[in-house]
Amino acid sequence: MPSQSSITDRLAHIRAQGEERDAEERARAAHLPYVNLSVSPVQVDALKLLPEERARALNVAVFELKKPRLAFAAYDPNTPGVRSLLAEFKAQGLTVTVFVVSERGLRHVWEYYQFAAKSAEQITGRV
Repeated sequence: MPSQSSITDRLAHIRAQGEERDAEERARAAHLPYVNLSVSPVQVDALKLLPEERARALNVAVFELKKPRLAFAAYDPNTPGVRSLLAEFKAQGLTVTVFVVSERGLRHVWEYYQFAAKSAEQITGRV
């Protein structure tokens, strides 16, 4: 008989798979690419382009920057706030590739904000 922890782990795995399948279906419906951020590399320096609070509020993340190309992840890229943010990036001369992702994947990327270097002003304070 399986242990309670193995059943719990299996159910969590099934939920995660379902969340990723949902993201794939939303991407297909939007005619956009899908990426599983839980297994994709995250470029910590790219996070500096978007404050964590704004990323969480919009359900988005920036996970790779190779100027002028920017990899941008969104749970729903069609919301007005997300479209406005994309326009801001494009106005900065960036070529943005939008990926549809799961909330689970976004939470994974947001964890990397703890490793993003703070600006000198934030570290040393004001003079």
